[in-house]
Amino acid sequence: MSLVDVSQAMEKLLDISQLSEFLSVKQGTIYWWVSIDYIPYYKINRLVRFKKEEIMEWLKKKKHTGRRELIPQINLDS
Repeated sequence: MSLVDVSQAMEKLLDISQLSEFLSVKQGTIYWWVSIDYIPYYKINRLVRFKKEEIMEWLKKKKHTGRRELIPQINLDS
Protein backbone atom coordinates (compact mmCIF):
# COMPACT_ATOMS: atom_id res chain seq x y z
CA MET A 1 0.00 0.00 0.00
CA SER A 2 1.48 3.33 -1.03
CA LEU A 3 1.61 6.48 1.05
CA VAL A 4 -1.15 7.95 -1.16
CA ASP A 5 -3.40 4.94 -0.45
CA VAL A 6 -2.82 5.30 3.29
CA SER A 7 -3.55 9.02 3.11
CA GLN A 8 -6.81 8.40 1.23
CA ALA A 9 -7.84 5.71 3.71
CA MET A 10 -7.16 8.09 6.62
CA GLU A 11 -9.39 10.72 5.02
CA LYS A 12 -12.30 8.26 5.13
CA LEU A 13 -11.86 7.73 8.87
CA LEU A 14 -13.42 9.98 11.48
CA ASP A 15 -11.40 11.49 14.29
CA ILE A 16 -12.63 12.08 17.85
CA SER A 17 -13.91 15.58 17.04
CA GLN A 18 -15.83 14.47 13.96
CA LEU A 19 -17.38 11.48 15.73
CA SER A 20 -18.30 13.62 18.71
CA GLU A 21 -20.16 16.00 16.41
CA PHE A 22 -21.76 13.15 14.46
CA LEU A 23 -23.08 11.44 17.61
CA SER A 24 -23.77 14.69 19.50
CA VAL A 25 -21.77 13.59 22.52
CA LYS A 26 -18.79 15.17 24.27
CA GLN A 27 -15.31 14.25 23.13
CA GLY A 28 -14.57 13.01 26.64
CA THR A 29 -17.37 10.48 26.24
CA ILE A 30 -15.79 9.17 23.05
CA TYR A 31 -12.39 8.86 24.80
CA TRP A 32 -14.05 6.98 27.67
CA TRP A 33 -15.87 4.62 25.28
CA VAL A 34 -12.54 3.90 23.56
CA SER A 35 -10.81 3.27 26.88
CA ILE A 36 -13.39 0.63 27.86
CA ASP A 37 -13.62 -0.86 24.33
CA TYR A 38 -17.30 0.11 24.10
CA ILE A 39 -17.12 1.47 20.57
CA PRO A 40 -15.33 0.12 17.47
CA TYR A 41 -12.15 2.07 16.74
CA TYR A 42 -8.72 1.92 15.14
CA LYS A 43 -5.49 2.91 16.84
CA ILE A 44 -2.92 4.19 14.36
CA ASN A 45 0.20 4.91 16.38
CA ARG A 46 -1.27 7.33 18.93
CA LEU A 47 -4.22 8.38 16.79
CA VAL A 48 -7.73 7.03 17.38
CA ARG A 49 -9.94 6.79 14.29
CA PHE A 50 -13.37 5.42 13.43
CA LYS A 51 -15.04 4.06 10.30
CA LYS A 52 -18.43 5.68 9.84
CA GLU A 53 -19.90 2.45 8.44
CA GLU A 54 -18.82 0.52 11.54
CA ILE A 55 -20.23 3.21 13.82
CA MET A 56 -23.57 3.00 11.98
CA GLU A 57 -23.63 -0.80 12.49
CA TRP A 58 -22.71 -0.33 16.15
CA LEU A 59 -25.59 2.12 16.54
CA LYS A 60 -28.04 -0.33 14.97
CA LYS A 61 -27.01 -2.95 17.53
CA LYS A 62 -27.61 -0.42 20.32
CA LYS A 63 -31.21 0.21 19.28
CA HIS A 64 -33.74 -0.66 21.96
CA THR A 65 -37.24 -1.78 21.13
CA GLY A 66 -39.90 0.37 22.72
CA ARG A 67 -42.37 -1.17 25.12
CA ARG A 68 -45.28 -0.57 22.78
CA GLU A 69 -43.67 -2.90 20.25
CA LEU A 70 -43.39 -5.61 22.90
CA ILE A 71 -46.98 -5.38 24.19
CA PRO A 72 -49.58 -7.06 21.97
CA GLN A 73 -52.12 -4.64 20.58
CA ILE A 74 -55.38 -4.71 22.55
CA ASN A 75 -58.60 -4.26 20.63
CA LEU A 76 -60.90 -2.11 22.80
CA ASP A 77 -63.77 -2.23 20.26
CA SER A 78 -64.81 -5.81 21.10
